[in-house]
Amino acid sequence: MKTTGIFKIYKPDNIQLEKDAEIIRENTGMDIIFLRDPNGELWHEAQYLFDKDTLKIAFDENDVIVMLSEDATFLNPVNCAVAEVKKDNVPAGVDESQTWMYRDGEIIPRIYTQDEFIAQAEAMKQQLMADTSSIIAPLQDAVDIGEATDAEVSSLHGWKKYRVLLNRVDISKAPDIEWPELPEDVA
Repeated sequence: MKTTGIFKIYKPDNIQLEKDAEIIRENTGMDIIFLRDPNGELWHEAQYLFDKDTLKIAFDENDVIVMLSEDATFLNPVNCAVAEVKKDNVPAGVDESQTWMYRDGEIIPRIYTQDEFIAQAEAMKQQLMADTSSIIAPLQDAVDIGEATDAEVSSLHGWKKYRVLLNRVDISKAPDIEWPELPEDVA
């Protein structure tokens, strides 16, 4: 099974390649980029060296799969390496969602770093805070103008308590975070 190094953009020394790229640009409006890996392998040549009956995957420097196709010519592996995997060895559900990795010749579920877990927790916390604030706003309005029902006052109290607890969540403990429970009126 073929595996390349990480491809980077480069400017070719070959004048004919530059001329060909210019002709393509003039005729199609598409820019052509040239990619080379640390071993000197050129993507415009390497993509034809893969077996036709394998899945080709492009993965970044952290081994995270960012692109995949049965046809290598569909890949644009800028800052990625490319490997092929026998179709029988491809786990069900593999996709380009960046939740899979290529490690030691195998596709595996992504292993997140602590920093990635913290970033995910921070994003979740911010989203939950925004959602909660949008629920609190009209309830608070009803209280402020003296039009709140007993149910709205109770709901407002529950949501404010939830927001306080949510604000206290220590995301540095990700992924082992105990998120506060939603108020009872929405559970």
